[in-house]
Amino acid sequence: MREIESQERIKDKLNNGALIGMGIGLGVVVALLAVAASGEGEVLASAKWGVPLLDIGAGLGVGMAIDASQQRTEVLYQAP
Repeated sequence: MREIESQERIKDKLNNGALIGMGIGLGVVVALLAVAASGEGEVLASAKWGVPLLDIGAGLGVGMAIDASQQRTEVLYQAP
């Protein structure tokens, strides 16, 4: 027996997954608005507020879901 691992699921806060997801969503928003503003047309006011809220919210949800699905075990003892 070289190591003993815990069988319990280690609780992880969802904060880091939420922040990473929001950051990715914000990056997508910046890219989309940059592409939309570079054209000759104009960007609707609803797109300036609606798209960021939807993308950041989607990123938040996906980040939290991925973080919640992670399962890790902790090594309690490792033989020398």
